[in-house]
Amino acid sequence: VRLAPESLPVPSGRSARLWIALPDVPDYLLDLCRPEGRLKGRVLDAQTAAPLVQATVSLAARRSSSSTGILARFLDRSGGSWTTETAAEGSFRFERLSEGPYELWANGPAVGRAYSASPNTGLDLGLDELRENLELQLEPAPRWSGVVKDESERALEGVRLSAQLLARPEVAPMSAVSDATGHFDLAGAGPGKHLVSATAEGFARSTLEVEAPAAGTSSELELHMERGILVHVLVFGPDGQPIDGAVASLSREGDVADDSAGNFDRLMRGFFASGGQGEAAGRHELGRFTAGRYRLEVRHGFSRQVQEQVELLAGEDEIELHVRLD
Repeated sequence: VRLAPESLPVPSGRSARLWIALPDVPDYLLDLCRPEGRLKGRVLDAQTAAPLVQATVSLAARRSSSSTGILARFLDRSGGSWTTETAAEGSFRFERLSEGPYELWANGPAVGRAYSASPNTGLDLGLDELRENLELQLEPAPRWSGVVKDESERALEGVRLSAQLLARPEVAPMSAVSDATGHFDLAGAGPGKHLVSATAEGFARSTLEVEAPAAGTSSELELHMERGILVHVLVFGPDGQPIDGAVASLSREGDVADDSAGNFDRLMRGFFASGGQGEAAGRHELGRFTAGRYRLEVRHGFSRQVQEQVELLAGEDEIELHVRLD
């Protein structure tokens, strides 16, 4: 089967060969149709109508693709979500889309004036439909300015802050870093309640739920960080020997355990870990946490162990937890 160069997502001037295993039957239909749906539009400043270059535009399918063609399935390896940056004149485009419902939104450029994420735009794309002249308008972001201090009221430099819009977890959080005087200027991702987090080396993570001020305005915010308790986990296999390749997460009661991409990568490596003595001999440092009750989850390959009501006591500086996997 010879395919036109534009049929496959390969760099210009390069070639690709697609090997297809055919069953031993008298007749077989091989569907080489590919989706040709396209979206085109621009991202603009809502107040000045100026185009925004290098804004991030995201597209998410609201259901799995119904395309059955082998090329359509090969091209649709994104998991139903796509991201691009705007070019000159704030323009963006998405190509080779299957028919179906989608949600479209944009975040402002990483540098320059801060913007709130645009509201989600729902649209239904027909078979091989071209939808043009879409406009996503971004309002100025709400902001918090303030200072980060430790328990002794000393200003902290280099604290990494983030603001996640709770009602829209698909929107990337905004971020900032405190200066030498502990001051920061942090933008919000839109109207509504945010989870503001502060992390720094040698301190427990600090979080605070706050309502965003009006668009384009700022309010004061003061954050305090504690040294907390340094937590280690020692993981043993069924034979009682320490094992490497495990992933451990500690979450406060009522919170969701950490399923970040980094944890997922380590978990996948755990499927292929040989066990026995590793570079850390089964010992994992989870970081610093404030006193309270937590839930400990440890995974290694297909094994999973959960310890409920792990209590960290005030006044402790360091603790080691032991987990044995079945």
